[in-house]
Amino acid sequence: MTAVASPALAPSVETVNAAVPWCSFRLGLPLPSRMVRPDDRAALAGEVWVSCGEVLAVPSFFTRWQAALSTRMADTYSSVPQVTPAGYVMSWYAGMFGYLGGMLFHQARRVPALAPETLAFTVGPEFHRPVAVALRSPAFTCLPSDPGAGSPHATVVPDEDALAAVLRAEVAAHGARFVAAYRQASRFGPHTLWGAVTDALDRGLWHLAHRGGDDPAGAASAALVLPRRLAPFTSGSTIRRVRGPSGAEHWTRTRQSCCFYYKLPEAEGPCVTCPRLTEALRAQLLDEQS
Repeated sequence: MTAVASPALAPSVETVNAAVPWCSFRLGLPLPSRMVRPDDRAALAGEVWVSCGEVLAVPSFFTRWQAALSTRMADTYSSVPQVTPAGYVMSWYAGMFGYLGGMLFHQARRVPALAPETLAFTVGPEFHRPVAVALRSPAFTCLPSDPGAGSPHATVVPDEDALAAVLRAEVAAHGARFVAAYRQASRFGPHTLWGAVTDALDRGLWHLAHRGGDDPAGAASAALVLPRRLAPFTSGSTIRRVRGPSGAEHWTRTRQSCCFYYKLPEAEGPCVTCPRLTEALRAQLLDEQS
């Protein structure tokens, strides 16, 4: 599939890209670019692109990805439980479509095509995490008031509720194929994997607002898309304010899945959004980090 430049969708993707320091997002593959199959040894070496659709058809790619990350982690940690790189790769992959969809919904009330065949990515050779994601289709869904509603690539829906339903459907369709593939490359069950997809979407809806200091707007976007548990997602949005022992209020969320960082021998403890934390301890940690 060859991407067609879209003046309608391109500015939205550029805005999202500028707000994410650890990964670049773009519309279309760069020219020149090299696409490789998931079973190619170069697929994890950086500077090449792999199709999400092809990756999900070759679950052994995830096994090799986990092994490469485990080797990299062994440079820092005295031992690396298998579940930790598996948890990282799970979250990273889910983030490529869930995070991207959530950010574009919040930023522009646009939902891109998120099918596996419409996404490609590059895994960086140093830390083995995705460093670039490309939307290979200019198609998007939007509201009637969107300035790009007249674009030949736009599908218009009547209101925000309908648009939120489109986003859930796009993420769920990609998520179903991811869950089926990743179960073959890990010991994680469907609930954990769908939890990772839910986390990616919830965080994506919040990310731009949080970076811009407008947490309530991000929480409102997330509540619109995930107002409650809607299958196959494992929960409604968990974005909320908590009050720490100091009296200060903090915005946070509770993950539905786990990266298993805390299992590394030298880890300082669970992440502040870890589902294993009590609300009191979460609030205390947020106080300490502020």
